[in-house]
Amino acid sequence: EMNTALIENKDFNDWVCRRTPAARWGTLEEIGPVAVFLASDEASYVNGHVLTVDGAFSADLVDASAKAIRDRWRPSSPPTWVTAVPSAARPGLVEGFARSLAGRLGLPYVATLATIPGGAPQGSMQNSAQQLANAVTRLRVEEGSDGGGPGSSPAVPDGPVLLVDDLVDSGWTLTVAGWLLREHGSGPVHPFALATASGRDG
Repeated sequence: EMNTALIENKDFNDWVCRRTPAARWGTLEEIGPVAVFLASDEASYVNGHVLTVDGAFSADLVDASAKAIRDRWRPSSPPTWVTAVPSAARPGLVEGFARSLAGRLGLPYVATLATIPGGAPQGSMQNSAQQLANAVTRLRVEEGSDGGGPGSSPAVPDGPVLLVDDLVDSGWTLTVAGWLLREHGSGPVHPFALATASGRDG
């Protein structure tokens, strides 16, 4: 409640969201445990360390990812723009990473995809068919992203795209996201994920 007046101040709220990788305020549940830990005896061996709590992946990870894409991957049709699969569980996290990665690569970031709230995570699905159905149900292309309002055509660029996600479990989320982008006019889709959760192949 201490920040209520600041959050309700549109100019200040917009300024905070622009400067925060996750593009939102942190919650008490996200920040409080860190403060409690640092004030506890369990943190007695933590000295001279700056612990950043800003809803983002580290700059080192962004730099390493950009280097891997530029120097090792080198796709045959290099991406001309970047987008992300939004996380329903951690809003702004993947998008913030993708924006930073796009900046390192010198490419524009375009928010084209949305995740419909609710539903279970892919890792909790019992089989590949359920994982596919879950991804189809929860993912969509943003409507009105061209400023035309609901029902208007989304602004999906037509060049090759780097599609970013944080965690791959079944592979269906990236597959469905790539299909949606292609259906709405994008060029070749190059999926890029930070980690794989299991050996299952969707």
